Amino acid sequence: MATATLPPSVTTRVESLPQSTRGLRVLIAADRPADVEVLMLTLEAVGCQLVSAGVGREAVDLAQLVQPEVVIVVADGLASFPVARAISERSGWR
Repeated sequence: MATATLPPSVTTRVESLPQSTRGLRVLIAADRPADVEVLMLTLEAVGCQLVSAGVGREAVDLAQLVQPEVVIVVADGLASFPVARAISERSGWR
């Protein structure tokens, strides 16, 4: 698979984000590889530490292990709600 790059307009916006994003631990739980790729490209550009998982039990378990500061769940339909709720409940986030 070819390595994708961000379009110039996105790169400009990403570069203007604050430095506070550097080192931020982010879990991406998505059911489509293309979604993961776009998010990872964008977030890597601002220095986030990334880990990805499929939507479901894998994401819940990985969130408990990695303890991310941000969780992004992308899924078709309502599939993301149970995953987000389970991650929130297990981590104590409110």
